[in-house]
Amino acid sequence: LLFYCLKATSMKSIKTHNHIFIGASLAIAIAGLIFSSSAVLAQSTGGGVVVHPSKEVMTIASGKAVKKSILVVNSGTMPLAFKVSVADVKVTDQSGNFAFYQADDAYAAKNWLVPQYEIVTIAPVSSKTVEYIVSAGKEMPGRGYNGAILFNLYDSASQKVIGEPFGTLIMLNVLKTGITTGGDIKSFGNAALQF
Repeated sequence: LLFYCLKATSMKSIKTHNHIFIGASLAIAIAGLIFSSSAVLAQSTGGGVVVHPSKEVMTIASGKAVKKSILVVNSGTMPLAFKVSVADVKVTDQSGNFAFYQADDAYAAKNWLVPQYEIVTIAPVSSKTVEYIVSAGKEMPGRGYNGAILFNLYDSASQKVIGEPFGTLIMLNVLKTGITTGGDIKSFGNAALQF
């Protein structure tokens, strides 16, 4: 565009130069409107929000509990409110895609994963730490469990969630008595080479 403007000037055509300048200015203004409106749209649907970590893997002995935290960052220009919830997670295919769902059994994520807030409001360009407790009940079998702490944009006036959830995957390994997760190498040797 700049090359085209300079070429028009070198041709000594002021009229053409003015048309090019006006056209370029109009294109820049339209691009600015498109980008600013998409930024507002992204902000209203959760854009500019980062949750850290995106995945947490932990091992807990049966009957124990730990307190952890998630950092939620709002880098946008508007305050945002989020409804915090818990869901179970299942892998849906071999590519590693997953889906959130609500299990109703004794080992559902809602029974061992407890966020400390129901609604979280974060001011513009700031962050909030959301604590949660993971509790491995004594009756839980020694195995792996998958859950998630989810955040949905929340409209407090209508008390409804907006858009799709996002959050942190929690992968819990429960250890039962008698199960060990380590070992020692007693010896290591090279195989003899034969030709």
